[in-house]
Amino acid sequence: MSFNENLQILRKKNNMSQEQLAEKLEVSRQAVSKWESGSGYPETDRLISICEIFECSIDEILKGKISENTNEDKAKYEKLMNRFSKGMALAVGLILVGVTIFLYFAGVEERYSIIGLVILLLFVLMAVPIFIILGMEQENYKKKNTRTSKYVYRRGN
Repeated sequence: MSFNENLQILRKKNNMSQEQLAEKLEVSRQAVSKWESGSGYPETDRLISICEIFECSIDEILKGKISENTNEDKAKYEKLMNRFSKGMALAVGLILVGVTIFLYFAGVEERYSIIGLVILLLFVLMAVPIFIILGMEQENYKKKNTRTSKYVYRRGN
């Protein structure tokens, strides 16, 4: 995608008019209109300001492909976070059940506490891979969707 298309997408994603963007950049609305129509380009200092406003890199706005579909981005992010939350709850629940069983066996008789400890360790062994897998999935998503996840997280969209 070209700069002018990316600028339009970013401006619309942020519910900003050409006039509002022009005010932030201290330029005329016509200048923004020229940039979006492809008949002109901003000076370097303005380009840097645009990137700061929209939290993107110069490379991304000049030659990247900025997604128009924020609803799709939002849905993917929410699906990941729902899966992450449910998985974390499951893993923590497993550990709590293990602790409860351990405390039960330890309270019954001291000689049974070793059985409780073994059961606790088994529950922890089931929970740890869940933590690791979910953490890796979240990290991979963030790496693949750096701009998207920042946008969704920071804007709360």
